[in-house]
Amino acid sequence: MGLLVRRYSSLARLRTPGEGFSEGEMPAALVPKECRTSDNSLSFWMAADRGAVDDAVLAIIGAEQTNVDDPVDVAIVAAEDAERSGSRLVATPGRTCFESLRPLQCDLVNLDSVRIGAVGRLLATAACREESLRSYTRRELARLLKDAVDRGLHHQAQLPTHLKKLLCELR
Repeated sequence: MGLLVRRYSSLARLRTPGEGFSEGEMPAALVPKECRTSDNSLSFWMAADRGAVDDAVLAIIGAEQTNVDDPVDVAIVAAEDAERSGSRLVATPGRTCFESLRPLQCDLVNLDSVRIGAVGRLLATAACREESLRSYTRRELARLLKDAVDRGLHHQAQLPTHLKKLLCELR
C-alpha cells in the first residue's frame, strides 16, 4: 500500500515531550499543531516507497502556504498503520505548484477523538524512530527543487517566490 508523509511542525517538542510523557505520546498542546484537521480529515502525501519520499517532500514545499524552514522534518509512516486507526484513506487533489504531484495527496477521513488519538500516537512514535523520520536542510531542499526543474516538473520562471529564493541559494 505504500508510505504516508507528513510535515512536522514541532519535531523537537515531540522528541522530548517533557516530564510525564513517554516515547510515542503526544502532549495535548501539540495535537492542534501536528494533527490539525479539516472536515474531520488529516492530509498526507503518498510515497510508493522510501525512494519516492523526496517527491512527497517536494509537493509539501510546493504548497501555496508552505514556509521553507531549515530543516523541514517529515514523518514517514506505513499507510496500513494509519488505516488501523479505523479511518480510511481517500485520494484528494493536493495544493502544490507541482501539478504532476497533486495526485499524491490523500486524506485520512472520518476522524473522531479516538481515531485522531491513534494517528497522533503514530506520528509521535515516528518522531522517535530514525527510520520513520527524515529531516531536509534548506540546501537539500534546494537540490530537490533543482532536480524537479531539471526533470521538467515545473518551469523555474513560474515557481512561487519562496521556491525561487530557495533555488537561488544553490548558486
